[in-house]
Amino acid sequence: MTLKWILFAPHLIYIKFHIVKLPTTRKNTSLDVILTNMNNFYTPPSAMPPLGGSYHLSILLTPSSNFEHSFSITYRLCQNSALLSCVMWLNIEDWSDIYSFKNLDEKMATFHKKLIDKYQIYFPEKKGFKTMFQG
Repeated sequence: MTLKWILFAPHLIYIKFHIVKLPTTRKNTSLDVILTNMNNFYTPPSAMPPLGGSYHLSILLTPSSNFEHSFSITYRLCQNSALLSCVMWLNIEDWSDIYSFKNLDEKMATFHKKLIDKYQIYFPEKKGFKTMFQG
């Protein structure tokens, strides 16, 4: 069997791993295990000549030449109109409440909250999917 499933608790995540079936030592045994949960992206492992005076073969794992992978992305659009509105807000905003604080931590927290709140309004998060092809 070239592929086994193992269950790692407490996360209950299945991880596939390749067991190298090639003999990698002079006694025709295999000592190498390659762990991955992305085996679809790789060709089966292959043996390479030993390095230097070693009798232990090297194992080569190469990426597949063709694959497709989709994943979700989160992004923000930076449209000119939103950027202009944000700049205008920065210029006309009353910052006196920040100057009134004696404590630097309070000043920073208030300033940060104001900026983040407006940032969320002018540049809202968008979600989408991206597909990556290689080949």
